[in-house]
Amino acid sequence: MPRRVLQHLLSVMPILALLVALGRLTWLNQAEISRTASTARQTQKLPRLGSLQGIGNRGIVSPAGGSKLLMFVIHAANAKADSGYWNAVSKQIAAVKGRIHMWGICDSGPACLSDTAGSAFDTISFLDPYQMHIIATADARRLGLLYDDTGILMGTVALGHDAASAAHAITELFR
Repeated sequence: MPRRVLQHLLSVMPILALLVALGRLTWLNQAEISRTASTARQTQKLPRLGSLQGIGNRGIVSPAGGSKLLMFVIHAANAKADSGYWNAVSKQIAAVKGRIHMWGICDSGPACLSDTAGSAFDTISFLDPYQMHIIATADARRLGLLYDDTGILMGTVALGHDAASAAHAITELFR
């Protein structure tokens, strides 16, 4: 008899182990679903794919970290007018300007440098390819890009016919 009971217990043990394992997996699954739901409720910052480091006319790398960054394109064919526009924007955003670093990305590498000398912004000749694609896409839509101090896009700035409209859009992003 004891042998029969032992055989019966041995045949029931795998079923019990399977039930215990199923219960454990169910508990783990519920814990994972709960964790995923709580994570989804939190504000997430997505990592950026490109770097926000510009390369100036002398090959000097300009990191953007530590302050907000406004990027826009300076067109070599119209560099003086573009420079004047962004200098006017810079004057009109004086209240928030101390918190914004401005980069004018030349669409022809170093070709804009002579026309932008003495501007209120840094003239950048090159960015990494991914970031160049982003700024070129924004420029095609007549937009400037405003990044926060961690490199996350805060918003876009529509380029109007006058500097006042762009300055207004920038200050609105700070409210």
